[in-house]
Amino acid sequence: MPSKKSVAGRKSTKRPTIGFLGATTPEIWGEFVKAFERRLRQLGWQDGKTIAIDYRWAKGKPAAYASLAKAFVRDGVDIIVTSGTGPTQAAKKATKKIPLVFAAAGDPVGTDLVKSLKRPGQNVTGQSNGQTELAGKRLGQLRKMVPGLKRLAIVGNLSSPNVPLEIAEIKRHARQLGITTTVHDSAQIHRIEPLIKQLQGEADAVFVCTEPSKTTYQKIVHRGAMSAGMPTIHAFRDYVEW
Repeated sequence: MPSKKSVAGRKSTKRPTIGFLGATTPEIWGEFVKAFERRLRQLGWQDGKTIAIDYRWAKGKPAAYASLAKAFVRDGVDIIVTSGTGPTQAAKKATKKIPLVFAAAGDPVGTDLVKSLKRPGQNVTGQSNGQTELAGKRLGQLRKMVPGLKRLAIVGNLSSPNVPLEIAEIKRHARQLGITTTVHDSAQIHRIEPLIKQLQGEADAVFVCTEPSKTTYQKIVHRGAMSAGMPTIHAFRDYVEW
C-alpha cells in the first residue's frame, strides 16, 4: 500500500486542467482554438506538458451546455473556458467555485453573467462583444446598404438568452428610423432557408441575431439569404467568409 507521502507526491504533480466548453464545433472554432493555444504557449503553458486541455463540443446544440458543464465539474477541472452567453450561463449554474472565463458574450450584465464589466464578481469573468449595444449601429449600416429600407425581418433564436435583448434594441432603433419590424424565431435551424425564402416580398432586408447555433450553421443561413436575394446583416465578418 503506498505511503501517504507518495500519494501526496502524485497529487502535487497533477497538471492543471482547463475545461474548454465549445459551443459550436472544432471546425468552426478551429482558428480560435489555435489562437487560444498559441497565447497559452507564449505565457509558458503547453497542452500535454504543463497543462491539460479537455475539449468538449456542443455542436451548436444549446441543450448540451448543461451536461458538458456538469461533466467538467464532476471531473474536477481547474478552470472552465467558453464563449457565448448560453454556455457561460450553464457553467455558472453548474459551479460557484471553479473559475469561469468567457471569451465573449453579447451582454454580460443584461444576461446576469456578471454584476458589472469593471467588477464581475463571483467566479465569472470575460469580455463583452457589444452585441446588444452595437445592434443600432448595425441597423444603420444595413440602411446605408439598402437606402429604401422600410420593412425589416429580424431572425433569431428566441430561446437564446441574449437574442431578446438584441431584438429589443433593434426594434427601438428601427422605430426611430421609421422602419417596421417583424420577428421570426429561428430555433429550428432546418427551417432557416424556407423561412428566409418566405420573407421575399414581405421584407426589404434581414437582420440575423447572433448565437451559437447560427455560428455553427452559418453556411445554411447565408445560403438561404443569397438564394432569396435578401440583403442581410450579421454580427461578425466570418459569417460571410466561407
